[in-house]
Amino acid sequence: MPLGAYVPGADPLTDRAVTLFPRIEAFLHQGVNEAAPLAETLQQLEELLA
Repeated sequence: MPLGAYVPGADPLTDRAVTLFPRIEAFLHQGVNEAAPLAETLQQLEELLA
């Protein structure tokens, strides 16, 4: 297996990370003028990881 090659099913934690990546990336993008209250942000993060 080449270094860095992702094989689905080989590691459950990696599978979860790959699946969540687009949602995590979207969560991390915030507009310059977009407010991000802490309580709301923590709730969104909990929902993302549920």
